[in-house]
This record gives sequence, structure tokens and C-alpha cells, in this order.
Amino acid sequence: MSKRGPLSSGQVMAKCKEIGIPGKTEEELRRLVNDGELRAIPGVDVTGRPILRFHPSDIDQYVVKRTRR
Repeated sequence: MSKRGPLSSGQVMAKCKEIGIPGKTEEELRRLVNDGELRAIPGVDVTGRPILRFHPSDIDQYVVKRTRR
């Protein structure tokens, strides 16, 4: 299997939407990160806007935690 790099917020939102858990919008993702429910890697895109990147393992843990409830 190929090594998985950090996921963009778009990829994460698509996954959350697919499964039907919170995190379907950029705003929801930021709230989850601020609440400490999700760990993000802060960064900036080419235009200098702040963006969030996520570790695949953190997302997997979050998905498992959310789908168990």
C-alpha cells in the first residue's frame, strides 16, 4: 500500500459527508479542531490563507469514535 500523506480539509469533509458524521463543512471541522476532538496540522496555501491538513490515522480514529456512538 502506498504511504498516505496528510489529507486536505476537502478530503476530510467528503469522508464525513459520506459517512454522515459531523465535519461536513469547513466551519464544523474548525470547531472540532478547536474543541480538541480532532488534531490538525495548521498550514497556509499558496495564496497565504490558513488551511488545515489532517493525519489519516487521526481521521480514522475520529471516524471510529463517531460511528460507535
